[in-house]
Amino acid sequence: MNNDSGHILIVERGVDSFKQIELTDKTITLGRGRGADIIVDNSYVSSIHAEISVFEGQFAIKDLDSTNGTSVNGKELSKEKVKLNLEDKIQLADGEVVLRLVKQSSQAPVSTQDGLIQTDEPDKKPFPTGTVTFMFTDIYESSSMVDRLGDNKARIVLKDHERITRQEIEKHNGYEVKAQGDGFMVAFSSAREAVQCSISVQRAMSRYRIVNPGQPINVRIGLNTGEAITDENDFFGKSVIIAARVSSKADKDEIYVSSLTRQITESAGDINFEDKDEVALKGLSGVHKLSAVIWE
Repeated sequence: MNNDSGHILIVERGVDSFKQIELTDKTITLGRGRGADIIVDNSYVSSIHAEISVFEGQFAIKDLDSTNGTSVNGKELSKEKVKLNLEDKIQLADGEVVLRLVKQSSQAPVSTQDGLIQTDEPDKKPFPTGTVTFMFTDIYESSSMVDRLGDNKARIVLKDHERITRQEIEKHNGYEVKAQGDGFMVAFSSAREAVQCSISVQRAMSRYRIVNPGQPINVRIGLNTGEAITDENDFFGKSVIIAARVSSKADKDEIYVSSLTRQITESAGDINFEDKDEVALKGLSGVHKLSAVIWE
């Protein structure tokens, strides 16, 4: 591949501040620190993590002694430059950030300052509108888990949790709004898909615990359905707050839903619920009837 103009790196995972990087003959560095040419806002990425340059007529990447490493198509780099081919995937920090090299089409957007191009994220699910079901997940007592396993093992478990959850979100047509450290906020156009996704997540985590008894993942999940205020691919408003509060009421390995989400999804009879007490939700007036989803 010659380094003719029009090659870009598409952000596939791990960065929200930009979507694509336009490549030129100029050498660029990627990293979390202010000294990097392209600032990658991810805590696992080193201050100056990697360098992309033209090498023997091709774009090439070199790891700059990063803490968590750089890989191309799953193969970890040493200190040598590695030439890049179209559709190669660059993984920074064990896949926390994933970039893919593609040819920029003639229809691509005009680049902005510093070679960044603001576009929609590739392969991202359509942004849900109208009535939306929100799902919040988080690892139960994650701080205790880190203390028990230690930083290195806990990081492996957290990455497994992210991988498993994202697989189920993808299968059930969910829109990942944000990853929040040890959990996710996800939006669904279909309340049924949302509940089915939550069931699939818990079943997948159960299988993981059987295979990995020494490092179990226990997740709690909460869902609510309603209208929400949207702004730049994010959601706000009471419906979102209720979903988050419902999640906080669940215990480990449980799924809790609001009364509206249950009402919408139980008519087909294929999802079973258990009544729970009416509870107060922090910051919200009145009491709220919650139900647990039976997933085992």
